Amino acid sequence: MKYELDSGRHHENGDYLMIAILTGLPFDEIIQAAPDKKAWHSRDFIATFRKLGFNTSDRFIKFDEKTDKPCIMRTTSYQKGYWYGWVYYDGWVYYGNHEAISLDTWKKAYYKLKITSMLQVWI
Repeated sequence: MKYELDSGRHHENGDYLMIAILTGLPFDEIIQAAPDKKAWHSRDFIATFRKLGFNTSDRFIKFDEKTDKPCIMRTTSYQKGYWYGWVYYDGWVYYGNHEAISLDTWKKAYYKLKITSMLQVWI
């Protein structure tokens, strides 16, 4: 099964944007289901996707670039104690605004960031 992502989205909140790209849902619906806080934890993403009717892996799991499901790809951050999330599916990393780059190009551009895990998302 192939999934279709909604990569044409844009929002200043990166957490909402990742969820919108993966689900295609309107931002007001995402905001209503999301926790009201600045810094999200892994469990916040899982709870939000599930409130919105989507399935996820039970936790962030080891990253597998051959995954058959779209996911939030988690990486290290330039700040200790934080992480970055990216939408990944089928060899591509999605930014929104119809922008995507191949995983190989992403690795070259962000060579200082290490991919640590992923949260798979599906219907």
